[in-house]
Amino acid sequence: KHLQLVLKGNSRVDLEDFEGRKGFALYSSFSVDPEADGYKLHVSGFTDGGAGDSLSGHNGYKFSTFDKDQDTYENNCAKLYLGAFWYAACYNTNPNGVYLWGEDPIINAIGNVWYSWKSNYPYLSAHHVTFVFFSGLWDIKSQL
Repeated sequence: KHLQLVLKGNSRVDLEDFEGRKGFALYSSFSVDPEADGYKLHVSGFTDGGAGDSLSGHNGYKFSTFDKDQDTYENNCAKLYLGAFWYAACYNTNPNGVYLWGEDPIINAIGNVWYSWKSNYPYLSAHHVTFVFFSGLWDIKSQL
């Protein structure tokens, strides 16, 4: 028997680039399924705070990593873009990508990308990317 912790609630993504430009995206519903379901993402209710919506396109997808390819692309998106996320084929955002120290149009799509805000190149050179959960419900389920 084990316990499973499931997060449900609102989410706000705050972004800041190296020039100090800030934006955010707010989602009224954000939840992640348990491990047995591949940590599938459920997100909806977007409100624009200047960053645009780069997360809704990942809705319904499982979390992929270097060693657990659960995306729908023929190759492993986590390996291709040096990150881990709810990739489809492959992404609109890559906040777990490699942290790069400034914008460089030569390097395409491996950094911290929020496509609707700064596209793939120059990628989002964020030094501040956070997921903030509030008004959430922590649901503990017991499974046999």
